[in-house]
Parts: sequence; structure tokens; C-alpha cells
Amino acid sequence: MLSGIQGKSPIEFGVARGLNDAGVRSGIVIFEWTTGLWPLFLFHLRAKFWHRRMAKKLANAIVEYQSKYPGRPVFLLGHSGGAGLSLMAANELPDGNKLSGIILLGPAVSPIFPLDSALTKTEQGIWNFHSILDCLFLGIGTILAGTMDGKHRPSAGMVCFKGTSIKDKSEPQLHQLGYSFKMISQWHFGGHFGYSNRVFIANEVAPLIEMHHIE
Repeated sequence: MLSGIQGKSPIEFGVARGLNDAGVRSGIVIFEWTTGLWPLFLFHLRAKFWHRRMAKKLANAIVEYQSKYPGRPVFLLGHSGGAGLSLMAANELPDGNKLSGIILLGPAVSPIFPLDSALTKTEQGIWNFHSILDCLFLGIGTILAGTMDGKHRPSAGMVCFKGTSIKDKSEPQLHQLGYSFKMISQWHFGGHFGYSNRVFIANEVAPLIEMHHIE
């Protein structure tokens, strides 16, 4: 689990509780990719050298885990900026190492962020939860401050990704899951932090992990 650009906070703990509520049969590790200083949130958003360093650190941790526990499923679950860092870490994995999947919650990357490389590093694909109502942080916010990949435009977490080139249905796919008003009953009202509600996580996100859990 990777936090947004604010760093470790109650947001990702809500996600972890939701996974636990649903009985997900996996260990949950919150990977701190920021400096831990929330006032540096713009640095966390735009510092490319920091992104590369943290992506390599996370990729190395995944490789080490998989060497110790071969065959066990590994999912990356990232919110906002952490979703962008998840994609970058996937790109750093050696060819022999694959993730089970990547789940993006309101990713703060541009709709044209290249996904093909990250998709090939997964077994099941990438799920993108996006919401057109997330217009404050992933609309106005990323138009003004930019996305993780340096584009001044609404993010893929608001308007979804545009145009991946992997068409073969036998290959891992991008699954785009837009906001629907039924999610109000799961305490997700369409905004940037609704993804962290444990009820939403237990109902919408946990089943994706359990569906592909390898015994």
C-alpha cells in the first residue's frame, strides 16, 4: 500500500482496515515513499529524481520478497501520488519478476501516462478507480501543480487513462472502474478521499485481490 503525496496518514490505515474487514489473506505493508514530511507534498508530487529512487527501492523490496517466498501473490495498491509511484516501481522490476496486479485509487498521473510496460510486469493487469467528481485535487489541483509525470491537466484518477496499445485479450489488461452513485452506500461520495473508506475498500477493492489469490 502506497500513500498519496501527504505521506503516511489515516487514509491508508482506512484502506488496510477495509482489506482486513473483507478477510483478505495477505500481509499488508504500508510502503513509505515520501520523505515523511507532509509540508513537502509538492516535492513528493514533482521531484522526478525522488520518484526514481523510491521506485527502485520498492522494486528491490519486491524482488527480495519474491526470492524468499516464490509463488506468493504480490499486489501494489496506491492512492493518488502513491498510485503513480506504483506504476513507476513496476517499470523497475526485472523481466523475471511479475506482480499479481496493480490497483490504482484516484491516480495522480496524466491520462496519457504510458502503461504498456507496467502491464507486462503484471499477471492479472491494472485496475484504475477513477471519479469525474474528483475535480478539486485531480482536476484543478493537477492543472495548477502538475501530475506525477509533470503534465498540467486533469489526472487519470478523474478522467481515466486514454489509449493503451495492448489489444490481445490473452495479455494483462487495463480495467477502468468509474465512480457510480451506488458507492454512496459504501461511504464513497466521489471525492479524492472516498477511496480510503473501509466499507468501499471491503466491497470494491478486496474482492479483486481475493479473486486472484494464489493458494
